[in-house]
Amino acid sequence: QALAGDGSPAASDVARWALARDAWSFVRVQAVSLLAHAPASSEVDGALAAGLHDASARVRGAALVAVGQRRIASARGAVRERLDDEREDTDVRAAAARVLGGLCDDTSTERLTDLARRLAIPGAPEDDQQIALGALEALAVLHPADLAERLRPLMASSSPPSVQGAAKRALAARGLCR
Repeated sequence: QALAGDGSPAASDVARWALARDAWSFVRVQAVSLLAHAPASSEVDGALAAGLHDASARVRGAALVAVGQRRIASARGAVRERLDDEREDTDVRAAAARVLGGLCDDTSTERLTDLARRLAIPGAPEDDQQIALGALEALAVLHPADLAERLRPLMASSSPPSVQGAAKRALAARGLCR
């Protein structure tokens, strides 16, 4: 935290070292936070992408947010891995879905659609719903031309009103990717 306001290359070096080697996950989370706001560099982006494979779910989640914030397109594959790893923490998987939208990863559109449609399944487990909501948010950002068709199952009268509302908000959103 003391280094966070520094902004110097030395602070980034220390944070990259801490992210890669410190035994305490809370220190690694702080390192991710510092790196998320560091000046652009391939070394920083690489360290954050490596953080997606950290032993701690908290660190992986923080690294995902930082990757999305910095729009590190080269990390798309690693973000997809976090989303598709069924042993991964639910919060991390949901964050990965959201980040794929922010990274404008249109190659994930089908996967995100499949996940988002799980919101329409009555009695779906809460974990599935959380990931599905992250996928829906990503689709709103990606906003493919056929979004209405992709979300049709969520708009069905059999879907809960909250799901219908979320789908309507996704359709009304202005996509950020072109």
